[in-house]
Amino acid sequence: MSFALLLVATLVTAVSCKPKSADINTQAAAASPAPAARTAPPSSTAAYHCDGLDLTATYDADQVTIDMPGREYTLPHVVSADGAKYHNDKGTFWSKGDHAIVEIDGKPYTNCRQRTAADAPPGP
Repeated sequence: MSFALLLVATLVTAVSCKPKSADINTQAAAASPAPAARTAPPSSTAAYHCDGLDLTATYDADQVTIDMPGREYTLPHVVSADGAKYHNDKGTFWSKGDHAIVEIDGKPYTNCRQRTAADAPPGP
């Protein structure tokens, strides 16, 4: 019986000496500097050539802006199983690697590939 009492007394003493977890969190928060304000990641741009169309895609955090001759479309990001997909009632832009699937105003554009510096026309 005296062993059980000794064990209970030891546990009570140990628990009363341990700081509360709220105290630990408060102390850690006070010691940590405030996080820097988040800014939107910079946008990136890629040029694509499709059969019958050249376009530029500007990627932002949650959307892509498709710039094509005489028209510009901003499509929101949607969930996809593979690649980056953007879609609304005006069109779809779905890219993976250097390939893209593009459909604007119901018209599909095929064989879309990201242009590289080697694809650019020679300068003057």
